[in-house]
Amino acid sequence: MVKVESIKSDEDTSEKLSKITHKNYPKKAWLKEQAEKSYLKKQLSLPNDQFITISKQELASLYEEIGDPKFHAKVILNRFKSYDVFHERQTDHKTCFEQMQIFFKMNDMDLHLTKDGENWLLIAEHNLGPNFTMFFAELIRLICLEDSHYFVKSSNDLPNSNYCVLSKYRRKSGN
Repeated sequence: MVKVESIKSDEDTSEKLSKITHKNYPKKAWLKEQAEKSYLKKQLSLPNDQFITISKQELASLYEEIGDPKFHAKVILNRFKSYDVFHERQTDHKTCFEQMQIFFKMNDMDLHLTKDGENWLLIAEHNLGPNFTMFFAELIRLICLEDSHYFVKSSNDLPNSNYCVLSKYRRKSGN
């Protein structure tokens, strides 16, 4: 179902909108994209959070300068935990993956988790370079340790992507 949205704006706002939209990028597409990004940002926000927008090239260069991407993974896992505490839920691989999916989607990157028999295949395409790859691999490892339901069975970490096979821990029976 299509719904008509009418928005009144002042002349200055209308002029700015005309400069960012055009024949190949109509106002409808712009509004849809902005609404989606704002919605995703709201989903990840905590009280007193402030998001900033930077170009993908700048983000990639920031990750190149991070001295210890593995330390940054701990910072992000703690953010995931704070988010879950705020939403009164237990932190596990599902809640962490949900937050990672939102982040990837907000930044026009791809993250997929697919069931493959008893294993899960995690594919992350980010184009942010090898330090982001190291950060993300460590984040996945930390999430598995935190949750203790899965472990990283194998991992293929390339400069701009991660491919991980996560396997469920088998509990030894007490026979």
